[in-house]
Amino acid sequence: STLFPYTTLFRSIRAYLEAENAHADAALASTRALQATLFAEMRGRIKEDDSSVPAPDGRYAYFYRYREGGEHPVVCRMPRDGGSEEIMLDGDALGAGKAYFQLGASAHSRDHRLLAWSSDEAGSELYIARVRDLAAGTDLADTVPDVAGAPVWVADGSAFYYVRLDAQQRPSRVFRHRLGTAAADDTLIYESDDPGFFVGIAELQSRELAEISIHDHETSESWLIDLNDPASKLTLVAAREAETQYNVEHHPSFDGAPVLFIHTNADGAEDFKIAVAPLAQPDRAHW
Repeated sequence: STLFPYTTLFRSIRAYLEAENAHADAALASTRALQATLFAEMRGRIKEDDSSVPAPDGRYAYFYRYREGGEHPVVCRMPRDGGSEEIMLDGDALGAGKAYFQLGASAHSRDHRLLAWSSDEAGSELYIARVRDLAAGTDLADTVPDVAGAPVWVADGSAFYYVRLDAQQRPSRVFRHRLGTAAADDTLIYESDDPGFFVGIAELQSRELAEISIHDHETSESWLIDLNDPASKLTLVAAREAETQYNVEHHPSFDGAPVLFIHTNADGAEDFKIAVAPLAQPDRAHW
């Protein structure tokens, strides 16, 4: 219903694009055989069965690979002490028979039982997140619409944080989804009211904290979430200042106390610098 005023505009844009495509097909009709030859030559120079570098975590190493002739990644893991590869998501199988399919980002829970993953089946760049029970090989009932990027799990695997797109498909909000509940009941954790800024979330390397990053091309701001507390409140690192950028990493015990390492261009650092601040006092005055 909210799109009703734009329906005529959308239809006219689609008609224009379809006319452009039809014109291009007609103009290039004599080159179809050459197009097929060039496509086959380019594809022949690509290593189709490529794979990523395995990322070790606990008893598993996680990676993705492509099979020869396939169109989508296959998300896998392998026991680090030896054993067979386990396919967690088969992108080719998931996309089979669909007019459009794009596999999005995924993240496994800390106990290796669950995999949060997303896909776009409409070509709209609006991804739906699901949660796979890796032992059963089936998805839970949870579905979360309009997600952007990879989710971040809380330590006990009972919930995950994610970025949701707004009506303009802008990543502007962070929510917490608790497993077994409806997406409509997800908890809003952070919302940006400035259309010039984008919102992202990522797990820090210590795995104890997640960072919500609010940024444009010149200015940034970070908020922290305690992943060991499923009901964690946000902690601001440093309020945004125009043309000042920073991002953080967490060390749980540096000289006996938890600290943040901060990569920043603050104070005119032309090629950036690294500052250190106590986790309990992360603001600029303590860098």
